[in-house]
Amino acid sequence: MDIPRGESGRRTRLKYWLFAGLGLSALIVTLQAFQRPESPLLERENIWTDTVKRGLVIREIRGTGSLQARNPLWVTALSAGRVHRVFLRPGVPVEPDTLLLTLTNPHLEQAHREAQLALQSARSDFQSLEARLERERVQQSTEISLAEQAAREARLDSEAQTHLHREGVVSEIVAKRARIKLEIAETKLNLERTRADQLTTLIAAERAAARTNLQRLEQVVELRYEECEALTVRAGTTGLLQQLPWESGRQVSAGDLLALIAKPDDLRAELSIPETRVREIVVGQPVRIDTRGAVIRGRVERIDPVARNGAVRVDVALPESLPAEARLDLTVDGVIELERLESVLHVSRPAFGAPFSQTNMFRLADHGNTAERVTVTFGAASVRTIEIKAGLSEHDRVILSDTSKWPEANQLRLR
Repeated sequence: MDIPRGESGRRTRLKYWLFAGLGLSALIVTLQAFQRPESPLLERENIWTDTVKRGLVIREIRGTGSLQARNPLWVTALSAGRVHRVFLRPGVPVEPDTLLLTLTNPHLEQAHREAQLALQSARSDFQSLEARLERERVQQSTEISLAEQAAREARLDSEAQTHLHREGVVSEIVAKRARIKLEIAETKLNLERTRADQLTTLIAAERAAARTNLQRLEQVVELRYEECEALTVRAGTTGLLQQLPWESGRQVSAGDLLALIAKPDDLRAELSIPETRVREIVVGQPVRIDTRGAVIRGRVERIDPVARNGAVRVDVALPESLPAEARLDLTVDGVIELERLESVLHVSRPAFGAPFSQTNMFRLADHGNTAERVTVTFGAASVRTIEIKAGLSEHDRVILSDTSKWPEANQLRLR
């Protein structure tokens, strides 16, 4: 007897197709899991490559700056005053007697006139003093002459009275009176001579004091004159006027900086170097200064001990003979040579990677159609090249362009 299979057969076929679909899906997932993704494709004209070489690597530091005068001269105000007139503007060549500006100060002019009057009065007083001292000297000389004459007469009289006393003509009292008169006359003569010596010393002292006062007043007059003359400001040297930031009517104090004058043919370069790199710079290192029209060779002559805004100023000495385009305040680029590394592997500096670090690069295969990821260790670097410590060999070709957009790719395709 036959039994119908309709419902049971359909369920069997449904299970069969269900298991077949699940198996096919698992196979597809497995194949996708083991299949490698296709490598990124790059256009050759859009990438930058270079070949690893062995040779000289010059470690350098680049900085920017300007050409400045080696010994600029600041013209300072010797006198206070108000700016009356400005005659020149920056950029004009000047000579020592070139007039820059004039100042006015009525108080200084009045002080000069008063000093002149005081000097004239002192000179008149000195002449009066000289006349008085001469009169006193003559009078004292007369007193000495009279005293000397009186002493001589007393001596003659004493000698005569003594002789007459011996002859018995006069008494002893008369002779003694004559001797006493002689002693008085000689004492007076000695006093007059002492007074003459004192008068000579006094005259010299008064004359010296008067002359000292005259010299002091003459110096005051000269000082006041110089202060008035300083109201007319001149360059004082030969050079190029760089700064003159004053206008008519402005008040100037003594000591203010009025103008800056520099010699345009005596220049140095002032470079700004990052403070993190300046420790490698020493005085005497060679420097190339690029004026964008010529390259000037120089040497480091000074390193500023203080950093400002994250940078340190480095002064570069330049030769006396400079190209025609070299001028004051010209913006320049400078390259300081730090060290020369002989016979080392090097390549042009890539867009990534720092000196003495490790990074990934793509090395081109021999056929040039693919590039494989390799780990490279960098050493010292210059402005344009970097040393290869490990990971590459001489003649290897590598991609220097930025490849950070493919961090998971181990291979790149080129066309």
